[in-house]
Amino acid sequence: QLERYRREIVATVTKPIHCLPYLQAGRLVKVADGEDDWGWGVVVNFMKKFPAGNQLAASNKRVEYVADVLLNCDPETTATRPRPAQPEGVPATLDGRTSKGKRKPQVFADMQVLPVCLHTIQAISSLRIFLPKDLRPPANRQSVHLALQEVQRMFPDGLPVLDPVEDMRIDDEDFRKLVRKVEVLEERYASNPRFRDEDIQGQLALYQQKADLKEKVTEQKKAIKIAESMILKTELRGMKRVLRRLGYLDEDNVVTTKGRVACEINSGNELLVTELVFTGLFNELDANQAVALLSCMATQEKSQENTRPRDDLVGPFQQMQEIAARIGKVSQESELPIDVEEFVQSFKPHLAEAAYQWTKGSKFSQICQLTDIFEGNIIRSFRRIEELLQQLSAASKTIGAEPLSEKFVDASTRMKRDIVFAASLYL
Repeated sequence: QLERYRREIVATVTKPIHCLPYLQAGRLVKVADGEDDWGWGVVVNFMKKFPAGNQLAASNKRVEYVADVLLNCDPETTATRPRPAQPEGVPATLDGRTSKGKRKPQVFADMQVLPVCLHTIQAISSLRIFLPKDLRPPANRQSVHLALQEVQRMFPDGLPVLDPVEDMRIDDEDFRKLVRKVEVLEERYASNPRFRDEDIQGQLALYQQKADLKEKVTEQKKAIKIAESMILKTELRGMKRVLRRLGYLDEDNVVTTKGRVACEINSGNELLVTELVFTGLFNELDANQAVALLSCMATQEKSQENTRPRDDLVGPFQQMQEIAARIGKVSQESELPIDVEEFVQSFKPHLAEAAYQWTKGSKFSQICQLTDIFEGNIIRSFRRIEELLQQLSAASKTIGAEPLSEKFVDASTRMKRDIVFAASLYL
């Protein structure tokens, strides 16, 4: 019960409206994700994370935030999947100590900037440390590591954290009651001698497992009720009307061949990509042109340049806009909340020339000269295009279009090279 209350407090504290004003550069935060306890790290920056996938439903999804945090990583895992440098053992509490009161031993670490979701932040310290302007040199990151260790030595009983009520000004009566409940339970925990038994950890683990199972059962029951109620909602009926009118469902609501192809797509607008496949537009394009056209759907980045598609893509791009307008009109007629003009204009050829030249073998430095989009956004868009190409190859096989599948495989091979798909920029 105490842990559940603590998780509820952390969930409230890490809401963007509460924690974002305190995630300045240099702020110390404690990060834990499941069994991975990263310990204390240093905030570098935070940014918005927009939902990917079907643009028709994107407006109904909540925008998430991701914080870039400098964390201690195991040097042997930074090239693959970064893991915490701390050894496995008894889970640490919010102040960095184990349940037995002993601080975890530190091992040699490789400081890396990793993106973390806000819900993985377990505590926000009231302390901030100085960050170098450039964190790319290993020496600068190591200096931050030394400063962090020095701060931890200055506070052997745990780093001071921001008080949710006094410091963060969370003025909510229910939240205050929750904080008081935690304080009462902590006092009872400290005063009860049974909690100091040697076998208490095993007993608590079994009880926590039982409580977690009960909680999962409750959540699943709620999910079942929500799923059943969704059937009667107007928006769901509107989506089914769109799928029937476009031929993704038959009159009996059975998924058709077009529907099976759309199920393979999740890195772009499923309906638009599927319509382009069935109109035969990709059959008329070579691998380089197909990549350039798909770049219009795989990126939502803004550009100040008035970019127009290549001369050989003017016709296919206009055809894609006509298909998008038809999808938007059908959705609007099916009573879905959508602006047809805005939906059509969301597919822009800002990266078409860059993607085309990349498949032709140009260097990344040359690609950056073709657009004013940031280098990191270019890399993210190119990776998304490559994922979309793989999905299109699998979708083409489901309808027996082997030549088209081979074309997408060829385009994927042309895309996946050099620094854009490097496992780490520090190698």
